[in-house]
Amino acid sequence: MEPQAPQQPPPDPGLAGTAALGAGASAPHAGMGLPGTAHPEGSAAAAAAAREPPAAADGPAGADDSVFIFPASYAQRRLWFLDRLQPGSPAYNLFNAVRLAGRLRPAMLAATLAAIVERHETLRTTFATLDGEPVQVIAPRAAVRLPWVDLTALPLPAREPELTRLARVEALSPFDLARGPLLRCTLVGVAPDEHAVLWNLHHIAGDGWSMGVLMREVGALYGAFCRGEPSPLPPLEL
Repeated sequence: MEPQAPQQPPPDPGLAGTAALGAGASAPHAGMGLPGTAHPEGSAAAAAAAREPPAAADGPAGADDSVFIFPASYAQRRLWFLDRLQPGSPAYNLFNAVRLAGRLRPAMLAATLAAIVERHETLRTTFATLDGEPVQVIAPRAAVRLPWVDLTALPLPAREPELTRLARVEALSPFDLARGPLLRCTLVGVAPDEHAVLWNLHHIAGDGWSMGVLMREVGALYGAFCRGEPSPLPPLEL
């Protein structure tokens, strides 16, 4: 998936994306439009506890430990160069906030995220400099974290403004292309049966179409894992 540079910086982030989870832990609707978000500080939100769900993954045991290095593509070289010109710029962040209604199983969502990162090598890729030129460094596996920010300790009227603030902070947070990860996800608890997932992907790792593919795969995998089934996704073509 060759990324195409956006024509302008992303707009001020909102919470437009919505999805629903049924009581039976069904998957988010296909086609619904990511270190983790900082712990709230300097406001009443400081009482909100940030924690992680019980599952995180580092990739399958016994997997090949080989690290592959490839030249960066033309589009990747251009985005890498722009990042060097304007370090810390969020102009090439692809941010999306997805609302989830219904019973959620955080451990299954974390397992889904780990499977997505294992499936797509671009999500395990960072960019190093070799002889002054950018190269892709593809790791055999990557630690996957899903930070969880709990807003339920806040008064009800304060939760939506704080969620919007967290979304804005994440959307404007820069990526480190050399260290990664280039996909960040944060789970925010708004109520016992209401959550939001903040997704952030650097444009060097994909584009809007790629994000749509990821969302559809997340829906399929989450539903399967909640039912105790293996991944329903076909192997990727080489």
